[in-house]
Amino acid sequence: SGWVMSLASDVIKTKNENIWADSLNYDYDQDRSEFIGRVVVENDSTTLFGNRVNYSFSQSIAYFKDGIRMEDPKGLLRAESGFYFEKQDSAIFHGNVQLADSLQYIEGDSLFANRDSEHYKMYGRIFADDQENHALLKGDYLESDSTGRRLVLGDAYLKKFEEEPGDTTHIQSHRILFHKQDTTSYIDATGDVVIWS
Repeated sequence: SGWVMSLASDVIKTKNENIWADSLNYDYDQDRSEFIGRVVVENDSTTLFGNRVNYSFSQSIAYFKDGIRMEDPKGLLRAESGFYFEKQDSAIFHGNVQLADSLQYIEGDSLFANRDSEHYKMYGRIFADDQENHALLKGDYLESDSTGRRLVLGDAYLKKFEEEPGDTTHIQSHRILFHKQDTTSYIDATGDVVIWS
């Protein structure tokens, strides 16, 4: 009821984006589309790639059901599935999430992100290589924001490399708060803290 199918791989242009796909199923009763095959969603600053994408034109929400790769000037993100909310510039990604740019690499099981406010929450088996701050972080939960604040919870581990070769600090605890202000780094660890250098 209400489904129309188009097999053309032409571009679909909306007010804010261009969408390409091998095929399209469109439900005009619910204003819902399913793009299948090599799907590319491009807007001003972001390009999203997937294999199977449900898209609501009225709400500007994309659900990537089978793989997602997101590229923008800030970096690259990969995951097994996810939602992208264009109006809020927010996203939820699940399954082997990997986030990388020129100064950091982060991976975990799921990511909740608001790119406009640069507020990120990552869950499950976190690994973060922060080259800008010369730090490596591991834990069960990682939260970061635009100020450079990093909060790690659950079996938290921080390895901090200093400027001088061979000078490295290791911290294990339940909770680690890492914050950089100007050229000074602040570390606050609580819960069964172990420190060695």
